[in-house]
Amino acid sequence: MSAQMDLAGSDSARGHLQAVMRGAKSAHIASFFKDDNDQFSTAVPFIIAGLENREKIIYITDRNTKDDVLDAVMRVRNVQDAVDKGHLIFMTSDQTYLKDGHFDPNRMLSLLRESEERAMGEGYTRLRASGEMDWYCSESPGVEKIMEYEARINQMFPGSGSNILCQYYEPDFEPGMLMDVIRVHPRVVVHGEMCHNPYYLPPDEFLACMRGSVPKGVYEKTAQEIVKRAHLTAIHRLEVRDSKISARKLSVLSDITFDALLSQVAVVDFYGELAKNSSADSVTKSYMEEISKKCHLMRKLLETAKIYQLAGEMGQQWYEIRELMDSVAAEAASEGLRVTHKVSGIRVMADVSLDRAIISVLENLPEGGGEIRLDCHHSEDGLVITIERPGDGVPELVKERIFELGYNYGGSDGYGLFLAREMLRASQLALRETGVPGKGTRFEILVPKGKYSPEAT
Repeated sequence: MSAQMDLAGSDSARGHLQAVMRGAKSAHIASFFKDDNDQFSTAVPFIIAGLENREKIIYITDRNTKDDVLDAVMRVRNVQDAVDKGHLIFMTSDQTYLKDGHFDPNRMLSLLRESEERAMGEGYTRLRASGEMDWYCSESPGVEKIMEYEARINQMFPGSGSNILCQYYEPDFEPGMLMDVIRVHPRVVVHGEMCHNPYYLPPDEFLACMRGSVPKGVYEKTAQEIVKRAHLTAIHRLEVRDSKISARKLSVLSDITFDALLSQVAVVDFYGELAKNSSADSVTKSYMEEISKKCHLMRKLLETAKIYQLAGEMGQQWYEIRELMDSVAAEAASEGLRVTHKVSGIRVMADVSLDRAIISVLENLPEGGGEIRLDCHHSEDGLVITIERPGDGVPELVKERIFELGYNYGGSDGYGLFLAREMLRASQLALRETGVPGKGTRFEILVPKGKYSPEAT
């Protein structure tokens, strides 16, 4: 099975899970996934965290080949040296789970213990093992003992310091089977999210249930969990109610504040214009013109901030990109910017702030010559909306800094790009600058799959 995927767009999520995996000790984890991206969003951080912790890593393949897994890891980090030195080793299910054509829980548990002892003897901090569990579907003799094996792994702890990740491809397993998998793993990763498992059963209790006898402790624990969840639900309802009341109060206060500030800025601008027209002194007039410019900037910032506030309150809607670009180009023209586009035939799901975010980018482009071009194209990560302008561009060292609050570069006001990125984030869109320094500026708005209609641009 090929692992054709792109992990580059998930740096934040992968980094968070990798930190969690790095801190894992004596952990028996189940990972549930629906596709290759889903699988490797967990498996890759698990492997890399083991390398960083100097743990001996064994990866047992089944649905993927060694090359598939290595390709996925190599997209994030070059681990060839670890493979060459035996820090990261690969085995197949036929060499381990199904050795000699059948599954034997005792043999597999012995392999884990022996591998752990060998890892410690070689100077590693502990063993870290991961297995793809699709071999269960082979119907080989003994595979029906898989849950006994999973439960007995937990008997190795706390004496063992190993970290073990069992990977389950959801479509291959019945729901009842997946529920048993949940019950024998203290931690589970569901679609990239590591969770402590409230449904976990200690091995002795689970094995007793398998034999048809439910210990009293299981009943008592279940009853306590029901009462606990009822209390938590009641508390959550009260918190939601209080949160809505507080949010409404803040919204009303914010509306009053925004309107009052806009009114005061308009008054200052009006009196400044009167002072400028009534003054014969050129120096005083120049000062008044600067005041007028600052008032104009303050008014735009307040209006943008107001739209940003509304973005989280009014929900999302479909935007016809062509109509949006026409509107943006018209507004930009009123500000003296020449904008062209060739976009049609596609829709994007976003908050009400999408057009304002694009305008904020246009107004804060580094100075350059020629027209500003808007376009979009498909990529492996989704849809990319581009904003390009020829000129000096943005140096590599400040490509991220230009989005910091208060940072001025190339004529930007220090606020617009920060607000643009935050407004787009509210719609789960991303903003970055990817232009070539010395040739021009290129901003990209990344629209993930599922947030735009599939028609071609």
